[in-house]
Amino acid sequence: MSEAQGTLPLSLSQREVWLDQRAWPGSVHLHIGGFAFLHGPLDAALLRLSLQQLVDENEALRLQPLPEEGAQRLLETLAAPLDILPLDPGQDARTAMLDWWRGECHQRFDLRQAPPWRCVLLTDGHALHGLSIRFHHLVMDGWSTQLFMQRWTERYAQLQQDLTPTREEPGAYLAFIESGRDYLGSATCLRDADYWARQWPALQEPALPPRHALRAPDRLPRAHVARLQVQRRELQPLQAALQAQDASLFDAALSAIALYLQRSRGIEHLAVGMPSLNRGGARWRQTLGMFVSVQPLLLRLQPQMSIGALLAEGRHQARTGLRHARYPLSETAHRLQLMRSGRDSLLDVMVSLERQSYALGFGACRLEQARQSFAEEARYPLALTLCEFGDAEEVELVLELSERCFEADEAELLLRRLWHLMKLMPGSLNSPLDAPSLMPEEESWALIHGLHKNLASTEAPQPVWLQFSRQAGLNPEAVALVWDDAAGQAQSMSYAELQQRSLALASCFLGAGIRQGQVIALLVDRSPALLAALFAAWRCGACALPLSTELPQDRLAELLEIASPALLLGSRPDVLRWSSGALPGVSLTPLGEVLDTPAPPGLASAARPLHDAAYLLFTSGSTGRPKAVRMGHDALARRLAWLARRWQIGPQDRSVQQVQPSFDPALVELLLPLVQGGSVALMPPGRHHPERLAAFMQRHRASFCALVPSSLAGLLTGLQKHPVPSLRVACCGGEVLAPALSNRFLAETGAALFNVYGPTEACIFASAWPCEPWPETEALPLGPAVDDTRIYVLDERQRPQPFGVSGEVWLAGPTLALGYLDPQDTAAAFVPDPFHPGERMYRSGDRGWLDVQGRLHFAGRLDRQLKLRGYRVDLGDVEAACLKLPGVHQAAVQCLDAGDGPRLHAWLAGPRAQAEPTLAALLRQRLPDYMVPAHLTLLPELPLNSSGKLLLDQLPPPARAAASMAEAPAATALEAELQGLWREHLKRATVGLEQNFFDLGGDSLVALAILSALEDRLGRRLPLQLMVDHPTVRQLAFALAAPQAAEGVLLPLSRDMQAPRLYVAASGHGDVLRLQALARALEGRLSVLMLQPPREAPARMDALAEVYADAIASEPGTCFWLAGFSVGGVSALACCRALETRGLAPQGLVLLDSIHPEAVIGGTSSWRALGWLVRRLHVQDLSMNGRRLGAMFADPGLVAQVMALRSHRIEACASPVWLLKTTGLLRWNRLLFQGWQRLFGERLRSTVVRGLHGSMFEPEHVQHLADSLLALMGTRLEP
Repeated sequence: MSEAQGTLPLSLSQREVWLDQRAWPGSVHLHIGGFAFLHGPLDAALLRLSLQQLVDENEALRLQPLPEEGAQRLLETLAAPLDILPLDPGQDARTAMLDWWRGECHQRFDLRQAPPWRCVLLTDGHALHGLSIRFHHLVMDGWSTQLFMQRWTERYAQLQQDLTPTREEPGAYLAFIESGRDYLGSATCLRDADYWARQWPALQEPALPPRHALRAPDRLPRAHVARLQVQRRELQPLQAALQAQDASLFDAALSAIALYLQRSRGIEHLAVGMPSLNRGGARWRQTLGMFVSVQPLLLRLQPQMSIGALLAEGRHQARTGLRHARYPLSETAHRLQLMRSGRDSLLDVMVSLERQSYALGFGACRLEQARQSFAEEARYPLALTLCEFGDAEEVELVLELSERCFEADEAELLLRRLWHLMKLMPGSLNSPLDAPSLMPEEESWALIHGLHKNLASTEAPQPVWLQFSRQAGLNPEAVALVWDDAAGQAQSMSYAELQQRSLALASCFLGAGIRQGQVIALLVDRSPALLAALFAAWRCGACALPLSTELPQDRLAELLEIASPALLLGSRPDVLRWSSGALPGVSLTPLGEVLDTPAPPGLASAARPLHDAAYLLFTSGSTGRPKAVRMGHDALARRLAWLARRWQIGPQDRSVQQVQPSFDPALVELLLPLVQGGSVALMPPGRHHPERLAAFMQRHRASFCALVPSSLAGLLTGLQKHPVPSLRVACCGGEVLAPALSNRFLAETGAALFNVYGPTEACIFASAWPCEPWPETEALPLGPAVDDTRIYVLDERQRPQPFGVSGEVWLAGPTLALGYLDPQDTAAAFVPDPFHPGERMYRSGDRGWLDVQGRLHFAGRLDRQLKLRGYRVDLGDVEAACLKLPGVHQAAVQCLDAGDGPRLHAWLAGPRAQAEPTLAALLRQRLPDYMVPAHLTLLPELPLNSSGKLLLDQLPPPARAAASMAEAPAATALEAELQGLWREHLKRATVGLEQNFFDLGGDSLVALAILSALEDRLGRRLPLQLMVDHPTVRQLAFALAAPQAAEGVLLPLSRDMQAPRLYVAASGHGDVLRLQALARALEGRLSVLMLQPPREAPARMDALAEVYADAIASEPGTCFWLAGFSVGGVSALACCRALETRGLAPQGLVLLDSIHPEAVIGGTSSWRALGWLVRRLHVQDLSMNGRRLGAMFADPGLVAQVMALRSHRIEACASPVWLLKTTGLLRWNRLLFQGWQRLFGERLRSTVVRGLHGSMFEPEHVQHLADSLLALMGTRLEP
C-alpha cells in the first residue's frame, strides 16, 4: 500500500456520512453490503486477481478516510482486501456460514485503517461457498454495491476466458468531489436552499417520541427487524391499480405509513427521508462511490383529507424534491437548530426502494439467495425498505423499528398493518384518512376477544357478608380481628363475636327504619366496629358509605349532602357535632349506644339481591365536584374471589389494615381475609410513620397488604429495622410505581408484589402484574385484565387501537360499578359496549396501550395535556420519564410561569436519587427538549394526603437559579479546561459554568471541534450526543468524569434489551457466536451483554475487573446478573468484588464451567509451553472443546486473562454465587472445581448442564443451559 501526497476533501454526500459517524461512533449503521451463497467450481486465485483489477481502476475503492480531519486520502495502490476462510470440517456449512455472517455484521471498521471495506469468501472446500461484501458508507452506496458485484463477475469471466478487460474511466469520483465544491455557493445551491426553507419553515415536533432511554450515548438503539415476503402474483394487481393513478409501490408505502401514524399518533406533520441516487442523471450512473443524498419530505396531515389526496401529496413532494436533492440534509438541520433541540435527526421515518439484480455468477459458480445486510441498529424511529432483487418470485418488505420507540413484538404486527393499508389504497382513494381499519381483522379479533377468552368468570358468587357468615358458622372461635389497645396490648375478636356485633347493628338499623337500597354513612375509625357496621348494613340490604373521620367538617357536609344517607353512624363526638337541622332526614346514631342491641332471629340468613349496591365511594370529579360511585355486591364478590385464587389466601393469612376505609384498596385488607377464614390486623386510627407500620406488621405477623408507592417506600425503610418474614404478598396501585422501588421490594422482602391498576369504578382494580426484576430505565407494566374484566384501548371513535398504540383506556365486564348517584354522570361515563351487545363499558379518562401479551401500560391522563412552545406535552409522560430515573420513586411535574414564560418544573423524591446534573442529563436522553423540565427540585418525600395521593398545592416553590453564572469560578481542572475550549471555539470572552452551549451559538461543527480536542486529551472517542445531553460546562465535566465503557469491551447480544440484564465475561475474543446462541435462547427473559478484554488488555486481573466494572456502571439500571465463561469466570469474580465496593452489587454471580485457577497444572508456564507446541507441530487446525487450537493460542483476550492469573489472588465476593458445570468435565470434578467449594463454602450452589466445555452453547444443548440459568436465578423471572 502506498499513499498519494496531500488530502482530498469529502464529497458532499460523504460529508453527511462523516457527520453521522461522528455522532454515533460506536454504531455500525453506516456499514452496508450483503451475503450470498455460491455453488459450483470457483478459482480463488482468479477471484482475487479480478478484485484487484477493480481496486486498481476505481478511486472509491482506494480512499482512506481521515475521520478526525473530516477528509480523506487517495491511495496509489492497495492490495485487494479479500479473506478466504475455510470452514471447520463436520459443521453444517450453510448454517455455519450464516452464523459467521451474523457475527460479521456487528463488527465495525476502524476508519483510521485502510480500507473501510472488505470481502470474505467462506468455503467448505468443495462446491459450496459463502460471499460477504461489506463497505462503510463513506466509500460506497447501495447502487454501487450492485455495480461492484457486476463488475467483479465480469472481470472474473474476462480473465477466465482470456478476454481483454474493459477499463473504467479514471478520475470519475474525483470529478464528483470537485463538482460538490463548485455547487456550494452557486446559484443552484441558493435555489435549493430556498426550496427547502419553504418546505421546512420551522422544526416540527417528532412524530415518534421515544419511550425508552438510549443504551449508551455513542451507540444507536437496536432495531427490531421484521420481514414480509410478498409473491409477485399478489403484488401485480396492486401495482397495476397504483399505476393507473400514476403512483408507485413506493408512493403507497409512504402513504400507508403516513396514514397509520396520523391515526395512531394523532400527528399533523410527518418527516420522511427518501434516498436519492444523486448521480447527475447519467453522468455518474456507472461510477463506484458514495453519491446518495436524502430528501426530507414533510407531509402535512389532516384526518379528513382523502387517501387519494395523501397519495398525490407524497408523490408530488417526492418528485419535486428530486430537483433539489443535492442540497445537504445537514444544512437544513443546522438552519432549524436541530441539535439544540436534543434531537439527532429531522426525520421520523425513512422509506427506501432497493431495486437490484444479483442474478450473477463467477463463471459457472452462481450466486444464490442473495440478501442485503441490515445492521440491526436503528438510525430512525421507523424505516421501511422495499427490496426487489431482479426477477425473484418474491418482493421483500423489511421494517426496522427503534427499540426506543417500539417494543420487539410490534415489528411483525406493524409490518402486516402497513401491508394491509397499502393493499387498501387503490380502492379507497375517496375515503378520509380516519375511515379504514388500521389493522387486519385477525388483530382486531385478538384485541377484543383473544386477550379475554381465557379469563375466568365467577358464576353466581355469594355476597361478601354471606361468605363471612359461612366462615363464622364453620369456625366461630377462630380469630377474625387483632389490634392494639391504647396501652399497646394486643387484643383479638373471634368470628362469633364479630358476627354477633354485626347482627346487633343490623337490628339497630332495621329499628331505625332502614329499607333496602338506602345509604348508611359510616363515620367510624379503623376498629372492629367498622367491619361490624359494614356487614350489618349489607344484611339490611343497605348501601354502606365509609367516611374518614379526619375529613374537615365542610368536606363531610358536602359528601353527605350528595349521598343523602338515611342514617349516619359514628362515635358520639363525631355524630353529635352535627345538629339535627344540619342533616335533614338523616338519623344520627352514636355507635356506642347500639353495639349491644339484641339481634332478631333469622337475620343472619336474610338474602339480598346481588345487583343491589354494596357501597358508595367518592372520587374526584373533573368539574371539582366529587362523584359518588355505586358498586354492586356481585362485582365486589367477583373481585375478592379472583384475589383469593391468585394470592392463594387461606385461614393462615392475615392482612394489615392501614389504608383509609374511604379508599377502595382498604376493602382488600378488610374483607379478603374474612371470606377465606383468615384474620385482619387493624392499625390504630389515624396515619402512622412507616417504621411503626413495619413494627405493627412484625408484631402481628401480617402476610399481605395493599399499598400506594409512597407508603411502599416508607415501609421498606421501616422493614430494615423491623423485618416481617411472614409477609408474602402485597399490591401497589393508585399512582405510578417506580421500577427501582419494586426491585428493592423484591430483593429485600422476598415477597410477591403486584402492580395494579383500576379506578374506583372498576371495583378496586382491573389489571394486575406480578412484578419481577425490571430495568430501572423502563416503566413497569400494569398487567393484563384480571378475571371478570375486559380492557380496551380505543380511539376517539371507539375503535380498537392496535397493539403498542396509545388510546383511551375503557373497562368492561361484570365487575364494573352500577354507576354514579347522578344519572347524568353515569350516562357520560358508562356507555353500551359495542363489542359485547347488552353490556356496558366505562370511560376511564386514562391513556394507555396494550402490548402483545395483553399487558396494559399507562401513558398519562387525557386531561393533563397542554401546549408548550407550540408542542403538545403530556405531564404524565414527563412524570413517567422521571420515575425511570435511578433512585427516584416519586415524581410530580407542573407547568409554572415565574415571569420568564411557561416552563416545566419537576419535583423528585427518593433516598437513592442521584445528583441533579446526572438526573437532568438522563432526562435529556429520554425526552424531547420541549418536554425536559427547566428545573428539578429534589426532596426526601413528596407531600401526600391520607389516602397516599400527591398534594400538588403543598409542593415547595422551585428555587430560583442565580441570574448569571458567568462569574462562578471553575471547581475542577477539567471545568477550567472546558471553559477554555468553549471560549476558543465559540469566540467568547467569557463562558459561564451553567451557560447552555447552544444559547452561546454552538452548533454541530463547533461541538465536533471541541470533542476532537477532548479526545486527544482523554484518549477515547466521544460521541456528539454527549454534548447534546450535557450542554453546559459543569454538566459536561460531570459526565466526562463518570465511568465509561472502554472501546470494544461491551457488546450487546440480545435483540430486545428491555429484559433484566446478564453481563457475561467472555474467555477472550472468540466467544461471540457462543454467547449469541445463549442470548437467542434467553430472548425476552434476560438481555445478554458480553464483556471482553480490550485489544490492549491490562496485565493485571484487578485492572481488567475495573474496566468491566466501568462498562457496567456506564449502563442504565442497577438490577442485573453477572456471569463468566471459562477463565472469564475469574475476571467476573474480580469484577463482582469491584462492583460491590462501588455499591453496585449484582443480583448474583454465575461461573459457567469456570475451572478454579489452582487446577491448571503448571499454571501460565504450561499454557505458554502448550501454545509453543501447537505452533511448532502445525496442529493449529485441530479442535479442543469445539474450538481450533490455533485460534485459542492466537486469541489476545484469552491469552491476556490466562497470563494475568499469574499474579492474581482469588478472593470471595459477598454476592450469591452459582457454578454451572458441564457433564463433560464431571469426571474431574474434584480436581477442577473443588477450589470454588473451599472458597465459598455452603454459599456456593451448583448444577450440571449438558455438553462439553464448548459444546454447551451448541443447538442441542444451549436451551438446557438457558433454562438452567433461569432456574438458578429464581422464579422472579417467571412472567
